[in-house]
Amino acid sequence: MTQYPMKEVETIGLVKFDFLGLKTLTVVNHAIQLIEKTHGVKIELSQIPLDDPKVFELMGLGSTLASFSSKVRG
Repeated sequence: MTQYPMKEVETIGLVKFDFLGLKTLTVVNHAIQLIEKTHGVKIELSQIPLDDPKVFELMGLGSTLASFSSKVRG
């Protein structure tokens, strides 16, 4: 187990698995299924804008819990 960045540990021959990321994807998938089941709204992750002003405003308030962000590579 390490907390070093992926690229650095790969240079010495280790492999980094991001289990937190995998768990997060499972939680997001369950949330999407629950929203569709309870509200009849189908959410497509690929259609969610990455520059939503309301999201930036909410994050800027600093009152969110358990938020995790990662640098988006394009």
